[in-house]
Amino acid sequence: ISADGSPMAILLPATVNQFYQTAEDYNQLWLISTLIRVLRLLAMPLATFLPGFHVALLSFHPEIMPRDLLLSIMASREGLPFPIFVEAFVMIVTIEILQEAGVRLPSVLGKTIGIVGALIIGQAAVAARITSDTMIIVIAITTIASFAIPSHTFELSLRFIRFGVLLLGSTLGMFGIFISLCLL
Repeated sequence: ISADGSPMAILLPATVNQFYQTAEDYNQLWLISTLIRVLRLLAMPLATFLPGFHVALLSFHPEIMPRDLLLSIMASREGLPFPIFVEAFVMIVTIEILQEAGVRLPSVLGKTIGIVGALIIGQAAVAARITSDTMIIVIAITTIASFAIPSHTFELSLRFIRFGVLLLGSTLGMFGIFISLCLL
């Protein structure tokens, strides 16, 4: 598909596997390329489902988690002013803003500001008792996993899907996560 005035063209149909292939994969040993692709494939569910899964577990199904881990998470959440859904939503939106700001800046400066900004905002949010340590870890893993996806357009679509998964996970628990998985 080519649109008038656009320098880009889209090839259809496409499979999910094509979004994980890069030109560098063909210049390496097949074993290394396969392992890297497997890591990329593991990054997709982390980037898409981890925040919604975390919110669903803590909101609806805390009995699934090991007792020591649950006590540690609940201790870090003690005294926070927002429900876990609001906390996750605000942190995801903040990271999305930082990522978009990093894209608009020169390449070296943009990446540096993205990383340093995320560290500073995360540390300040935990110190101000706006968010918990575990939410910072979940959002950091989600963000790093989204960087492992080589196709920028595919990663953008996963960003929007992440918000839907978070909404379903926070309203319906694990049932909402499975509904979102079935819809995908």
